Amino acid sequence: MAQPFGSYPFNAAGTDPYVIPQIISAMRAPTSQDIYPQGWFWANNAVTPPVMYQCVGQGVWESGGNAQATTTSAGITRYATYTEVSTGTGTDNASLAADVYTYINSVAIAGAPAATETTPGIAEIATQAETDTGTDDTKIITPLKLKTVIGNASYPASFTTLASSGATTLAAVGGAVAISSDTASNFSVTGAGVDLTLASAAGRVIVNGEEAAANAITLLSAAGGIDADAALQINIASSQNAADAIRIVASAGGIDVDAVGAAGDSSLIFFSC
Repeated sequence: MAQPFGSYPFNAAGTDPYVIPQIISAMRAPTSQDIYPQGWFWANNAVTPPVMYQCVGQGVWESGGNAQATTTSAGITRYATYTEVSTGTGTDNASLAADVYTYINSVAIAGAPAATETTPGIAEIATQAETDTGTDDTKIITPLKLKTVIGNASYPASFTTLASSGATTLAAVGGAVAISSDTASNFSVTGAGVDLTLASAAGRVIVNGEEAAANAITLLSAAGGIDADAALQINIASSQNAADAIRIVASAGGIDVDAVGAAGDSSLIFFSC
């Protein structure tokens, strides 16, 4: 018994509407200008093996049965070559993580310039030994290593001028400050009315002149006087065995010695033994 019209694969008119898809063979990939019926195929024989495309209508062609992946829609794509990754020329492919890692390392490390005072770049961190020596001018010192070398007082400081445009403080908490030299030195201030003060808040101020000379310690004021004031006794003593072991000289005037205190005898007593 024959099947009635309208049964598969026939339509109501009694004909089979199925059309065998056509395959277009070309030496290029299809474009949106290639408008063919839905279901047609396009073989791009310019590559090996050939790539097949299928038309979904209105000049839209799919490869591999799926649309090309974009930044907004899922689809198929291919892996980019390393050249495409390193040059940024691949716009329709996916980059492999290994290629991205290799390229970033080559640019951020091997391709970066060495850091200098004028050029940003990369540099090696100095070891503690290199920091202590202080001769390598190409490496970076960390705060910890700088603190260590200063705390150990091991830095071989060498300079001819130590200058400051403002106030300068040398402070030692729990330790001493020593300034020494093996040649003649000068510690002075300049300017009218600018004072130089050597003070000890709760101790003594000791000035030593150990040279075996008559002027081992010299107090000189070329344009003013010298004033010695004390809340307690003032002693001037010499252990030299000489007739003039202590001399008080006025080259152009007299010498007055006044005792005006109210306590005890205000007379002056001179001994010669």
